[in-house]
Order: sequence, then structure tokens, then C-alpha cells
Amino acid sequence: MYNVLPYYLTKAAVEIPYQLLMPILFSLIIYWGIGFRNTAAAYFVHLACILVLVFLGNSLGVMLSSMFSDVRTAFSIAPVIMMPLMLFSGFMSNVDSIVKWLSWLQYISPVRYSMEIFLRTEYRREDFYKADGITLHERNNAYPVDSYNYTIGVGWCFAIMLFIAVVARVLAFIFLKVQTLGI
Repeated sequence: MYNVLPYYLTKAAVEIPYQLLMPILFSLIIYWGIGFRNTAAAYFVHLACILVLVFLGNSLGVMLSSMFSDVRTAFSIAPVIMMPLMLFSGFMSNVDSIVKWLSWLQYISPVRYSMEIFLRTEYRREDFYKADGITLHERNNAYPVDSYNYTIGVGWCFAIMLFIAVVARVLAFIFLKVQTLGI
């Protein structure tokens, strides 16, 4: 009855209010409840990261679900794809300690980019640089961004996360189109 494109665009548009409302409510409660940095700028960067992360997660979910016609197959494959992205994000170990032939996985991991944004927003270098008269070098890399070896920056992290989300959405549309053609 309908073509794939109108269905896909309508479904994406209908999900937008839910994708905005829930993260906003979540961050209003959690951000101030945990006691993160008490500035409006830090809160809005945190909120923007949460919103982009929700959009990206939804995009990856739509892509994975449109790759397979069987729901059980999609549920079985999702952890196989998502777990390596989490493991090689640099959250569980330093990104420099990942073996070279697997280090490329960190660059497609949304967790890596959101982690860098959160760390850079919450921790300022000047808070660690001259704490108690001890320099950063003497404190053995006390600045968390340095200890994780994150070097991209907040702006690029947002851009890369949005790029991954858009690519996932385009691939989801392509997979849906292929499914309807029966190829």
C-alpha cells in the first residue's frame, strides 16, 4: 500500500517526541541528583550528548532490526555487534592498550565518543593541573581525559556520533528496501 520511504520517514518522525522527552526527564533527575558540575553550560552539553546518544542508539537498533526479517535473528546478532563496540571503546581499558589489529573498533564505537564528551564536560584540566601544588605530571596523569588517552575533542565527538547515526539510518532504509524487493 505504501512505499518504503514514506513509511520509514513517518516512523522516524513519530518517534521523535519520545526520543526527546525521556532523555530530558532522565537528565533533569540524574544530572543534578548525582552532583555533576553545577553550571548551565555543562548541563546542556551533557543533555545534548544524551540526546545524540539516544538518536544514535535508536538508529543502530533500527538498522539491526531492518537487516533481518526474523526477530529472533536480530536479537541474537545485536549483542554480537554491540559488545565489541563497548569493549573496545576505551572505557574498560586504555585505548592505547588495545591490540593494533583490533584498535579500529574504537573508532566506530559510540560509547567511546560519549565517554570523551562526558569526561571533558565534567572534568576540567585546570582542576587537576595545580591541585595542592602538585603538577599534573607529578600526579601521574590525574586528569581523566589524559588517562584514557581521549584526544578527539567534544565538537568532533558530536560530529562523529551524528555521522554514525545518519549512516545507520541510511543503511536501515537500504536494508528495508532490499527486504521489500525480496532480494
